[in-house]
Amino acid sequence: MDISRCRRRVISHALLAMVTLLPASATAGTFHANFNSGRLDAWRELQGNGRMDEEADWFTRDGALVSSSEGICEFSSTFGVGNQSWRNYEFQSRMRIERANLNAACALPSWVGMAVRCDDVDGAFTCINFGMWTFGGPWTAVHWDVFLAGGISSGDCPKPVIISEDVWYDIVIAAEGDRIVLHIDGEQTCEISVVRPEAGGIGFQARNVEVQFDDVVVTGDGLSVDAGERLVTAWADVKRDMEPTPSWTPVESR
Repeated sequence: MDISRCRRRVISHALLAMVTLLPASATAGTFHANFNSGRLDAWRELQGNGRMDEEADWFTRDGALVSSSEGICEFSSTFGVGNQSWRNYEFQSRMRIERANLNAACALPSWVGMAVRCDDVDGAFTCINFGMWTFGGPWTAVHWDVFLAGGISSGDCPKPVIISEDVWYDIVIAAEGDRIVLHIDGEQTCEISVVRPEAGGIGFQARNVEVQFDDVVVTGDGLSVDAGERLVTAWADVKRDMEPTPSWTPVESR
């Protein structure tokens, strides 16, 4: 018996079964960013959110994305990736707040957030974000905002969470239809129902704070970035490896 031929036949049948049982995965993609290369080619600061001439610094350091937003004291700076092809997906990242109140003259609290369905088409800023804030001392989470052209709706999540500085947290936002769910360190901390915006990329937000983000993973259907980027893996590429790696590796220690 030709064992190699038999193995190929078994593998082919297994892959056929996977594709048959999971038709939605045929168009699924995964966006990865760990910032080890120092490149931010597909990332950009979104405009049109009313910040006037304020500017934030977004850069990489020691394999992480860093924001130092001393110059932001009104609307938060939003730094993101993705486009209107991103609709239903899960956004995962690690986050560590380093310093707050960089500008002591700012009367508003320091703010850090993560967001989904963000865009700035024709200067109209749209976004769904979960954020945390402090006037000094421990950080309080979570507050949510929905930005649409011409207005903002917002509220506080029913389960407040205290966030400490210099600690890595695992944060996941899942957007599926009108259901937006937030998890912090594996625990669901907020769920809201939002009809619009229906699509858009991910974003990190910062105001008057220094914060790090790392190990970004976005999984969902129809993900794409600019043609020059190679950060999206289609299911057709993953299945050739026979043993796909998990989309998220838990952090064992901080």
